Amino acid sequence: MIKYVTIPFFLVFLFTTASLFSQNSESEKIYQSILKATFTDDKIEIGKQLLKKNECKDGMYIDKLLKDSNYWNREAGIYLVGECNNPKLDKVICDLFIEDHMTRTAVKNLIQNKPNRYSKYLISIYKKEILSANKVELFDLYPLTEDADTAIFLQKIIEDQKSPDRLLAFKALMKHSKKPDDSFFRGYKDDKELRKMSIQWILENGKDSDYTMFKEILANPNSSLEELANACMAVQKWGNQIDKKSTYLRFLREDNQRLLPIVFSVFDKLIDDEIFQEVSKLSITGKTQLIRTEAILQLKNFTGTKKFAYIILFLQEEYQTQTQYHSGDALANLFTFGIHGIFKGLQEKQKKDRFYSIQKELIPFLQKETRESFTTASEWKVWAKQKKLLPITITYD
Repeated sequence: MIKYVTIPFFLVFLFTTASLFSQNSESEKIYQSILKATFTDDKIEIGKQLLKKNECKDGMYIDKLLKDSNYWNREAGIYLVGECNNPKLDKVICDLFIEDHMTRTAVKNLIQNKPNRYSKYLISIYKKEILSANKVELFDLYPLTEDADTAIFLQKIIEDQKSPDRLLAFKALMKHSKKPDDSFFRGYKDDKELRKMSIQWILENGKDSDYTMFKEILANPNSSLEELANACMAVQKWGNQIDKKSTYLRFLREDNQRLLPIVFSVFDKLIDDEIFQEVSKLSITGKTQLIRTEAILQLKNFTGTKKFAYIILFLQEEYQTQTQYHSGDALANLFTFGIHGIFKGLQEKQKKDRFYSIQKELIPFLQKETRESFTTASEWKVWAKQKKLLPITITYD
């Protein structure tokens, strides 16, 4: 009786062991083939065979790929993790997002496809000592999740007055689908660190009755640059034509021109004789080339021939290397926090190729407006002098 029981058990053990050995041997061959392949797409195609070998459950070879020194092998491993549903590997992927800048884009794309699957691991990898650049990218992922736990996690960071990441958390929570109600974000209007984001929330989600607050910001001589930028947008959103014009003229005439690139974009196409007088001056006297460029683009909207001389003078300009906004302080933060999409466009216009592209685009504009056929800046300058459009005399009130 004992022999009858022992022998089949032994045979089953041998068969199982042999089967596992065979499977591991086949997986090892596939793994080695992945390593030998040259390009990522080829590695992924070969790697798909691992998914048929119980690899999603075991994860041994995928884990090896994720830890491989070769960047393309790690990318192949990232793809295979996405095809599986292995919590252990999902945790490794989130760790990789922080630790491996080479594969961060691939990991980010994977997480974006199924954010809720990774949400608890994204929360678990948050550490205050993470490098600032990595932390910004991590917080960009939190709004993609749709789970309440992530929203609560962000809210706790905001409520922690000692946390260095309150601003990042506030920005992320604003975009989260499970965010708290309007009163939560308004409640930080007087918080020194979060005020600018709270004001941004009110601008984007508020009502006509909130316009008074923004008018008070404009009237306050101590308002920050970010607050004034938001206030200008509020005027454009809720103000009447008189408010829009008076606000526009105020900033056009101010000696401090740091807000001008934004003001031009906010009040785009708003122009009459009085505004033309100020914008045309700035097309020559603007303190940065970006300001002069923006002024010229606004002059295109003016009906009449007075604009031709200023556009023709602008064609004579050579590109000047510029720092972002010529300030590098508060306005740089406006880009960071993304108050509106206009800022990316302003950044683009500071590039050399874009500057010369704008000048090139002005030639057919002048041809259409004047019915002349000149093609070079020097030809247009000669024409302007013949028409007594040049030189220009600038008068100051």
